[in-house]
Amino acid sequence: MNNIAKRRRKTGEDPTIYGPTEGKKFADMFSAKELAETWVRPFRMFLTEPIVLTLSLLSGFSDALVFMFIQSFSLVYKQWDFNDYEVGLAFIAILVGYVIAWISFIPMIKRNIAERAAKPDDEKAQYESRLWWLLYTAPCLPIGLIGFAWTVQGPPMHWIGSSVFAAIIGIANYSIYMATIDYMICAYGPYSASATGGNGWARDFLAGVLTIPATPFFSNIGSRPLEYANTILFAIALVLVSAVYVIYFNGPKLRARSPFAQQLEEESKGNDKRRKSRMGSRNNSVMPDEKARENSV
Repeated sequence: MNNIAKRRRKTGEDPTIYGPTEGKKFADMFSAKELAETWVRPFRMFLTEPIVLTLSLLSGFSDALVFMFIQSFSLVYKQWDFNDYEVGLAFIAILVGYVIAWISFIPMIKRNIAERAAKPDDEKAQYESRLWWLLYTAPCLPIGLIGFAWTVQGPPMHWIGSSVFAAIIGIANYSIYMATIDYMICAYGPYSASATGGNGWARDFLAGVLTIPATPFFSNIGSRPLEYANTILFAIALVLVSAVYVIYFNGPKLRARSPFAQQLEEESKGNDKRRKSRMGSRNNSVMPDEKARENSV
């Protein structure tokens, strides 16, 4: 960034711009205070920013499900006498869900780019539109869980039913990660690393913590532990997924209460004013020459 600033000053494009560390001593660039603030900020944003907290919990819970499946699949598919190799192959269903979700995002990304270009001054188009496809794919998480819960009874029911719902959970897992990260990067700009850092911490923490009690959880709840355990996960997912709709329809209000998002918005407006000012000064510098040519004619 320092080199870019120097190049823009040299070309005259922006003679007043400077890089973030130009003129600073090495000790000032890596002060203990700044390092501490950088380290603490992801946790602070996770706890104080409703958008980061909600989307991180949703993403973390969805990610933890995949790790819990590692424990539950052996319990589920032993009812159909699957060996270890066959249980491993059952995870292909989740991979299929990932591929389907990935393909579905290609036209959605093109749609979003076109919408943002057509509505440059529309906040919803610039920010919340990135969550639009998630309105339709996030419900795959509770749908997949409740469907999986009641297709794991073993024979005579076929095992393919549970695999279909595992693929649906895979669609939700990929979509939630993709859309929430994209939205937070846009909403928090220079603070996006801290926002997504909170998201990553939630995923890793929940995945690590929930893996430990997974086997007892799927083994000891009532007379039908597999069904009841997954139904509990369905209820939790239903609550978390509802937050996507709250953020999509109320995102501007939530961002208005965020000091990080507001600072980014003010900086963006300041950049727009400076850009317009530079364009105006360039136009003024061209006008005398044009008038001179007109007078000479």
